[in-house]
Amino acid sequence: HHAEKLIGAIIGKIYFRFVMQQVILNQNIVGGQNVLQQTMINQSNTVYIFKYEFYLTSSITIPAECVLLFEGGGVKNGTLTGNHTRIVAPMCQIFAINMTLNGTWDLDECYPEWFGAKADGTTDDKSAIQKCFSLFPNRVVLSQGVYGISSEINITNADFIIRRNSTLKAMSTSIDFMLRASYPSASANQLKAYPEISGGGVIDCNNKAATALTFHNGYRVNIHHLTIKNPLTSGITASTPDNNQTGNGNIDVRNVRIVGNPQNPS
Repeated sequence: HHAEKLIGAIIGKIYFRFVMQQVILNQNIVGGQNVLQQTMINQSNTVYIFKYEFYLTSSITIPAECVLLFEGGGVKNGTLTGNHTRIVAPMCQIFAINMTLNGTWDLDECYPEWFGAKADGTTDDKSAIQKCFSLFPNRVVLSQGVYGISSEINITNADFIIRRNSTLKAMSTSIDFMLRASYPSASANQLKAYPEISGGGVIDCNNKAATALTFHNGYRVNIHHLTIKNPLTSGITASTPDNNQTGNGNIDVRNVRIVGNPQNPS
């Protein structure tokens, strides 16, 4: 799977470089900082190549159908608004966690590492994981390592994939739910047909979190190939839906192991 993704990324880079026009974003020192300005990103259907770390001192709107190709650079501060924008980047930080990302982004996968996740088992990666959902990708992916969290992650608009050799681990005793799948309305949920929480990895409540996963307005969700470890109370639960919401239904759970001593294993 990783080899296929690598081949796909290489082919994508070749396509972007030889089919679309490209602009290397050169350094622009203003007041001692390397500042990214709107005049530097002003053409549609263009690959913008980041080789340096830039600061935003104002909001920037990316023209339609562009690609942001990161080759060692990144963006800090401010607001970046996409317009069917694609991102090609390695598994490292490219955005500061305090950035605001608006607009539309065409992403197959998004990685917490893009927002500074360490996956080292001691760093709190919760904010980096949650930030991925602001880009509305098809999938948010935990690729490898132990991703510690101190509060719940709200899954709203994407598949959530915990791959083999990856663990989502509770770091705080104040966590009621590690993952909350909450789809705001029937129409919003239909934008993502049969959302999936799967991947072959581990959700470790670490004898600190009460429940690994709960559904709040969860409908047509697939939970497959996961191991849930050491919940204090339950592995998977469903909560009462809000008024005028879809509610919970057609939740398909397969090949999920719950290990430890929960009071209610399901």
